[in-house]
Amino acid sequence: MSFDLKLTWNASEHAQLVFADNDIVADRSLLTPIIVSLFTDARAKDDDALPDSRSADRRGWWADATNTAKPNDQIGSRLWLLERAKTTPGVLLNAKRYAEEALQWLVDEGVAASVKVSVESIRLASQTWALTLSVVVTKPSGTTETYKFAQEWEETIDGA
Repeated sequence: MSFDLKLTWNASEHAQLVFADNDIVADRSLLTPIIVSLFTDARAKDDDALPDSRSADRRGWWADATNTAKPNDQIGSRLWLLERAKTTPGVLLNAKRYAEEALQWLVDEGVAASVKVSVESIRLASQTWALTLSVVVTKPSGTTETYKFAQEWEETIDGA
């Protein structure tokens, strides 16, 4: 069975590499691949509106451009596109869709029988809010695992 370097999601809303006894900890759970899938920036599609209208940076992982074996197999999610969006039902729907899209590989690769994502927003201050994601993975054996994440975003009026 393969393993990943263990990541955790901490209270200040970012991933952190786990160490024990001055060594990196290995992980066989789904937590690390889910964190990478959700919080690595996938390349924006040509018709996606970018959060900073002054930038043409569509982001994405550099190795996706060289992936000739599976050209549609991309790392990450497009959640970053919502970083400065207003909290609306449409934005929450996009967040759900982006998270489901980023985690679809779990089902495609047979790691999970299904993945269910729910999204909620929580107002933190006048122009900041937290997007909370709850991910329920049903494994092929029928057992389920639940993962919860919060990510803070600052909204703007003009998207700039």
